[in-house]
Amino acid sequence: MNLLNINNQDAFIAASHLGRGIGIVDIIKRMPSMIRLNYNMIPFSIIEKHGCSYIDLWDRHGNVKEEFYDCILE
Repeated sequence: MNLLNINNQDAFIAASHLGRGIGIVDIIKRMPSMIRLNYNMIPFSIIEKHGCSYIDLWDRHGNVKEEFYDCILE
């Protein structure tokens, strides 16, 4: 935005929110490959709150279990 000489504070705030939203969506999209590498970004307190364990979120065939969606939404 600086290269385009946009000096509007509201535009900077909107761009910041957009960038954070894209980052969150990117993390959610990469979650299956992260789980296969045993790298978890979901807090264990949220996983335990939904009555499952880290291993139970994803099965060997790559199918997502329902508890995974509940954890992501929270």
